[in-house]
Formats: sequence, C-alpha cells, structure tokens
Amino acid sequence: MSRLPVPELLAPAGSLDAVRAAVANGANAVYLGAERFNARDEGAQLTMEEVGVACAMAHARGVRIYLTLNILTKTAELSDALALLGEAIDVGVDAAIVQDVGLIRAIQRTYPGFEIHGSTQLTVHDEDGARFMRDLGIDRVVLARENTLDDIRAIRAAVPELGLEAFVHGALCISYSGQCLMSGLISERSANRGSCAQSCRKDYVLTDTSTGAELDRGFLISAKDLAAHDQLAQLAEAGIGCLKVEGRKKKPEYVATVTKAYREWLDRLAAGNATTPEFEEVRPLIQIYSRGFTAGMLVGRAGNSYITRAQPDNRGHEIGVVTGWDERELFVEVSHPILERDGLGFEPPPGVRGTGTGFSAQRVRTIGERQGRTLQA
Repeated sequence: MSRLPVPELLAPAGSLDAVRAAVANGANAVYLGAERFNARDEGAQLTMEEVGVACAMAHARGVRIYLTLNILTKTAELSDALALLGEAIDVGVDAAIVQDVGLIRAIQRTYPGFEIHGSTQLTVHDEDGARFMRDLGIDRVVLARENTLDDIRAIRAAVPELGLEAFVHGALCISYSGQCLMSGLISERSANRGSCAQSCRKDYVLTDTSTGAELDRGFLISAKDLAAHDQLAQLAEAGIGCLKVEGRKKKPEYVATVTKAYREWLDRLAAGNATTPEFEEVRPLIQIYSRGFTAGMLVGRAGNSYITRAQPDNRGHEIGVVTGWDERELFVEVSHPILERDGLGFEPPPGVRGTGTGFSAQRVRTIGERQGRTLQA
C-alpha cells in the first residue's frame, strides 16, 4: 500500500510524572491544564512552575505542549484567563485548546499569531462548522466524537486548510461533544466548567411513568471507552492530522501504556503496514483500564454496543466463565490461569439482569485443562 501521512500522537497529562511518561513513550505532543480555566478541576492540574518544567522536558525531545483553556469563560474571568495564558506562553507552551469563542477572539487580539486549537466541545461535526472554525482563525479543531469516518472525509474535502484532530482512545461522554447539563442539574457540578460528577456512570431505574412499571435498571447510560486502534489507517486516510488520547486524570502508568501502544501502531503505519493490532497487543490497554472498548461512532451510529451495562468503571480483561460452585469454592474455566491475589470481577451473563461483584483470589488450585482452557477452583 502507499504510505499514509501519520498523524501526530497527542497524550494527556495531569502531573509531571504523566508528562514524563508521555514523552518517554513516544508522544509527539502533550496536553495539560494549569491551575484554572480547564475541564479538569480536581487532581489533574499543574502549577505554572510545573508547566515550565514540562515544556523544557518536552522540547528537549522535540515534543510540543498544549495548554487546555477549554471551559466556558465568564466575562469577569477573561482578563485572568488571558493572564494565565500569557504566563504559559512565557514558560513555553506551544498552543492552547479553547472552547469559548469569546476567549478565542480575546486571545487573538492579545497574543496575535499564537496557535489556537478549537476544543471538541465546540461540536464541529460537519462542513459548515469546520468553515466557521477556519473563518474564526482557528489553526486546528478537535472534531466532535460523534463523527463517522465518512463525516471526517467530507469535512476534510470541504475545508482542506483546517487542521483536524480526533480522539482515538479513552473515556466517552454520553452527551454530544461533552456538552453535559446532567451533572449540573443532578449534582450542581457543571461539566462545562470542569466539575463533572460522572452522573452518567451511576445506576438508574427506567420506569414507565404512566403505569409505574419498571422497564429496566442498571448502568443505562454509561458509555464504553473509545479504542480506535483498528481504524488508524482509515483515520489517517480521512485526513486526521492528530490523534488524541483522553485521560488527564489517569495515572502515569496508564499514559505510558496507551502512548507506547499507539506509538508502535503508528510507526507500523508509517512503515506502510496498515494491519490492525493483534489481541495480545491490545491486552495491556485492557488491563491498565477499560470499561469495555468500542470504536465509538467512527464506523457508524452506535446503539446498545456503545454502553457498558454491567460495570461503569475498570473491567479488566475477560478471562473466562464460572462453571459451578459449592459452599467453599468457585469453579472456573479460563483462558489464562488465575494467580493468588489476582483481582477478579464477576458479571451476569449477557441478557441477564444483575449487578457485578468482585474479590481478590486468596487460594487457587488448578484442576485440569479442556480444549486449551484451564479449569481452576
């Protein structure tokens, strides 16, 4: 096959250790927040001094740093937001990711020529939205996660001069482009101001209000995690210039694992090999954190396959089934042997209502094998 232009790999960082992990494992760029005005208000922000250290560290390896200013900004906050950005520019940030159109205009007046990326929360999902971004003077836009590959191709054809970025891995918001009002209404924590309460990750009961009948219950609107490793060649062909990993609140180990995997796959693509990763290559991503993986809407409008019904947080790797039990032991058939102290999670079979549970394996014994699978208790 002819070689495709390989997109930039953009990794998240909520700490200096995460910046180190991203840089060491092959990120081309790192995005982070500094103290205020970004969509992660707790536990994922660097001090301005740390931003300077991050810039020096990254630039020494040819890696760029992007500052997130991606909340809706109040008029009274504009001067403070601009001052914060000015400090960040002074310590070396290369671009800012911005949602608020008013703030974009203010940045262009105050820091002419500084690189601005439109946030995914600008909801650019079609050609007209892309044209608006171009005319606004945006250098690059992070496309809405609701776009299909065909949507992306159409946007690229219509506005070839606008840089396009797309999410490739990480958590998905159930609301369009993350424009959630649910968190604010239920918990008085505005997702659009960086205080998402993860309301979509809670369990709910669906009731017919006319009859009172219970129709369903469980984690009804908790989305799986995006993992578009099988669509890398298609994303590059469609015109995506940057692939973004979600996860500024994730640990450095997560950043390292995910960045390393996508770096290897993109390098393979750069060498002309567009084959999709084998399961064993994807396994580390499942083990480090996964609510279950989906390609999102890249390959078409997702239905129930978009939702993880059994568990709203890390599921780990599916290894087998319970085949029986007695008063002292569970009997399982697994693809990989369980070891003592392994953390195990249990979910109802597909189509069966119920809640999951889990525990750490205290004692494990191997009974035998059957058709390549291990029988244990």
